[in-house]
Amino acid sequence: MLQKRIKRQISKININYYDANSLLNDCLKSDCYVSCEVRQKIEDSLFLPIKIKVE
Repeated sequence: MLQKRIKRQISKININYYDANSLLNDCLKSDCYVSCEVRQKIEDSLFLPIKIKVE
């Protein structure tokens, strides 16, 4: 039972992480202004593996 709950939580976290990264990617492709430095930091960190703390 606990393992199923943890798997659901991890799945939810992964979906949210993917959605957030996709949104950032879409924003970078749009006409919005972002400084070169900020743009590079965002691009360097998009879709990196995440560490999930399970309690």
